[in-house]
Amino acid sequence: MITQLWLADTRKWPDECPQNWVQQLSRGEKHRLERISSRSPVGREYLFGRTVLRYALSQNFPEIASWELAAEGPTRVQNPTSNQLGTEIHVNLSHSRGWVMCAFSSAGACGCDIEAFPRRGNTQRIASRYFTAKEVDALKHMQQDVRNDAFLTMWTLKEAYLKARKTGISGGLGSLEVVPAAEGWQARSALAGLDSDLSPALYRYAGAETRAAAVFFRTEALTTRPEAFEVICKNGKLQPRVMHEPELIKHQLLQEK
Repeated sequence: MITQLWLADTRKWPDECPQNWVQQLSRGEKHRLERISSRSPVGREYLFGRTVLRYALSQNFPEIASWELAAEGPTRVQNPTSNQLGTEIHVNLSHSRGWVMCAFSSAGACGCDIEAFPRRGNTQRIASRYFTAKEVDALKHMQQDVRNDAFLTMWTLKEAYLKARKTGISGGLGSLEVVPAAEGWQARSALAGLDSDLSPALYRYAGAETRAAAVFFRTEALTTRPEAFEVICKNGKLQPRVMHEPELIKHQLLQEK
């Protein structure tokens, strides 16, 4: 069983990417990149995110020559021309202002979300629109210096959860309620079914900037802490680097009765 997190600070990568990074994309991905322009910041993040994901997969399955990914929101990959893989790999991507994160697991559905600090806009106003009344009240009573961090903790867990459910934000941010608990955070799901097989985890990575990264994996995928790697780029070549063990913030996922 493979469960991994990969992270890249692509702001340190070259502006002009090697041509083979574009050539490795599927036809749908190339069309998507053409629509958003590969030279725009959004296009750059899109291309670099797909490159990180393929690189991470290649490090685990070097025998697979190419990977077919959906143009938008990939949730699983399966090589269509080879039986060498032998299993489906579930994947998810997230990016925020140059940071790229991908998670993948052979144990089933996973979702991830990364948000770089500081988040623009009035967090209390955003919370009032998208969060539950209990979450809004919790934020309101926090000191200003911790409110932004708490908001991002809530947001990343919610979005990663909905991506693992394959609904995205359209599934409703209020379907997962995240509030402070005696130890860490408590996440309560208002939805039935898939949730009993999902476990939340929030990781913080030490570095030049503070950033929150949340992931949801199938419970069996978290029997041990996921391996964590960073992708660095030197002279147009990608290299992996084992990351220092990220801090796991304690969470508990409860079921609505």
